[in-house]
Amino acid sequence: MHFVIAKHTQELKYIKAYLNIQKIRFSNRINYNITYDEEMLMFEIPYFSLQPLVENAIEHGLLPLENGGVLELTCTSDEKMFIIEIKDNGIGMTKEQLAYVQDNFKYADANNQNVGLHNSCRRFKLMFGDRLNYKIDSEYGIGTSITIEVLK
Repeated sequence: MHFVIAKHTQELKYIKAYLNIQKIRFSNRINYNITYDEEMLMFEIPYFSLQPLVENAIEHGLLPLENGGVLELTCTSDEKMFIIEIKDNGIGMTKEQLAYVQDNFKYADANNQNVGLHNSCRRFKLMFGDRLNYKIDSEYGIGTSITIEVLK
C-alpha cells in the first residue's frame, strides 16, 4: 500500500489553517496552543493524519461546551521517541464511552463511528509498525487527549 508522507512542518501548516478557520467561525469559543521541539519539524508522518484528530477535539470536545475551550497540540522528542499529543479541555467522555472508543477506534464501523481515529491510527501503524504507541484517554468534564509515541 502506498501513502503520502509529510514533514511535520507541512502538517502543522494544515492544522494552523484549519484552526484559523475555526477561530473565525467560533471566535472566543475556540482557543489553541501549538508547541513543538525543533527536532520535530523534520519528523515525517503520514499525510493528513493529525488534522482529523484536531477536528474531532473541536467538534466533540470543545463545541458542546457553552463557552468552548482550549486545544493544545504538543510535539516533543527525547532520546528515545517522538511524542505528539492533542489535548482538549472539552466535555470529555464517561468511562463507558472511553472504554468503547478504546476498544473500537482501530476499526471504523458501518455507522462511520471513529473514522478519524481509525484512519489516523491506521496510517501511523502502516508507517511505523511496532514502533508506534497510539493511545486515547479522557475524563468526563475534564477533556480528552490522544498521544502518539514513535520510538526512534
